[in-house]
Amino acid sequence: MRRTSTVDALTYVVTIRNATGNTVVGTLTNPASLPTGGVGNVDFTAASGIGLSADTTYLVVWDVSAQNATAGQAWTTASDAEDTGAATGWSIADEGLFRDFDSTSWTSSQRARKIEVHGIVTNSAPTVANPIPDQVAGVGTAFGYTFPADTFNDPDGGTLTYTATKSDDTALPSWLTFAAGTRAFSGTPRSGDVGTVSVKVTASDGTDSASDTFDIVVRVNSAPTVANRIPHQDLEVGTAFRLTFAANTFHDADGDPLTYTARQTDGQPLPSWLTFAASTRTFSGTPPAGTVPVINVLVVASDGIATGQTWFNLNVAAPGPTVTGVAVSSTPSLDADNNGTPETYGLNGNIEVRLTFSEAVTVTGTPRLTIKMDPNFGEKQADYGRGSGSAALTFVYTVVSPNVSTQGIAVRENTLELNGGTIRAGSRNAVLTHAGLPHDPNHKVDASLTDADAPAFSSASVNGATLALVFDEDLDTGSVPAPGDFHVTVAGSRRGVAAGGVAVAGTTVTLTLASAVTAGQTVAVRYTKPATNPLQDVAGNDVATFGDQEVTNDTPGTTPP
Repeated sequence: MRRTSTVDALTYVVTIRNATGNTVVGTLTNPASLPTGGVGNVDFTAASGIGLSADTTYLVVWDVSAQNATAGQAWTTASDAEDTGAATGWSIADEGLFRDFDSTSWTSSQRARKIEVHGIVTNSAPTVANPIPDQVAGVGTAFGYTFPADTFNDPDGGTLTYTATKSDDTALPSWLTFAAGTRAFSGTPRSGDVGTVSVKVTASDGTDSASDTFDIVVRVNSAPTVANRIPHQDLEVGTAFRLTFAANTFHDADGDPLTYTARQTDGQPLPSWLTFAASTRTFSGTPPAGTVPVINVLVVASDGIATGQTWFNLNVAAPGPTVTGVAVSSTPSLDADNNGTPETYGLNGNIEVRLTFSEAVTVTGTPRLTIKMDPNFGEKQADYGRGSGSAALTFVYTVVSPNVSTQGIAVRENTLELNGGTIRAGSRNAVLTHAGLPHDPNHKVDASLTDADAPAFSSASVNGATLALVFDEDLDTGSVPAPGDFHVTVAGSRRGVAAGGVAVAGTTVTLTLASAVTAGQTVAVRYTKPATNPLQDVAGNDVATFGDQEVTNDTPGTTPP
């Protein structure tokens, strides 16, 4: 483009238009000057870039101000071939076609018009791909929520950084913190925080950003509680199993909907053969050969803030010993209604429940089962007391203040639990399911009264020089008889108790004999109540004098060299 004289120094406007020449998509800036006469190069550039679409035809149009219509011309390249190009841009420079604005036909020209296109990096702002759902936080309960990594999307694949404020761009409340690196909110609201906090999360790619807002509703919450325990289940290897626990297993006082998860009580996931469908509360699967005999399953119910949990056993393979009978085996010591028959346990009185098994069992640890007082005094745990090696196990609960049961105690069905111990016959685990007993008016409880029942001898065993006497309740460790108050015979001859050889702990009195017994010898023991330091329970009830009692001799035989 050139000018022939200074008179022709007019204003030139160069535009990029669509293929029809009607729509302007960008305007190029004027050059500082035009060459006078001859042929010269003039650059018109776009100050901030013009967006062009691929596979689209554009016209380069220039106009001269104060000229008639014929002075304005439209030019286009003769082809769309790329003449030169590189990563920094490409250009077209070939024969041109032109026409006056008032013409409808194009004329070929050898004068090339070169168009250079240089791409620039443009940024695409992040977007919200998956809005953050509203959350609920409970007063006094630790709150935690991590929003997913796919909440925001960056079309350019850039790394996003996050910030969080209230929706009005002020700081989060003092109880709520946000860890941007992990996208995690946490904190424990207090009673003064009850209400709704609108939280705005902003994701930035360093140039542009996107935000999403969600609410955290803070309220006083009651955790789910166990209303009806899930019964233990018996399974057989190779037989399909299915259990749907009841919808009323848990109760939520706030009426919140509950969600469920399940795992083993030791924190391990369920075995691979056992599946849990949370939406239907259903366990199903077929145990294969080699499945462990007992699987302790923990079920957790969540209201979105707090949780409640219960557990049940899956007893797999051939059933071990089963409970065939349940009875309250102790006798109350107090006649509170003065009808001539004791019916009430007082303070420190021992309530004993006997479980009879289908065969002899061995106990380790302290299994327990549940008895129930009046509604206001709830359930209590009766711990294993004695009976290992026999078919009858006794569980003992000692009355404490303020226990009361005017309708008598009840034994809860299927509440026998191992509590870290074992109940077995050989290698087979006992089946823990059992019947319950209703409230029994012959076994009432009133901790305002004092127990008058004396401890009773239960069993005795000896191993070498150590002889253990077991009673039916805990003894007072501060009242220790003298060695001479016990009379031990071994194979018909008296065997002395060593000086200082009497110790009292729990339900057991341990005697250290002057010399050890040998395997197979017959041993017996008797006790004479002394005037001072007699055996007695914690309520001060003395153990009565008793005659010779058979002692089980557990002393191992001598192995020949």
